[in-house]
Amino acid sequence: MVAPQLARTVTRAPGIPPAASTALGAVLLSAGDLLAQRLLSPFQIPVGLVTAAAGGLCLLWLLTWRKA
Repeated sequence: MVAPQLARTVTRAPGIPPAASTALGAVLLSAGDLLAQRLLSPFQIPVGLVTAAAGGLCLLWLLTWRKA
């Protein structure tokens, strides 16, 4: 859910660019999967926990720092 907002911020487009948000979503999910596998090496945590935590932090950052 955060990928379109980050893509709009990165590309500085007035709307949400579909190609950029798709690519950024794939990168974020891949990074979350890599972290979920390697974060606690003998144990594996679900990728949903990692992506939810990262997405929640990003959305909080967007809500607090976005100018009106």
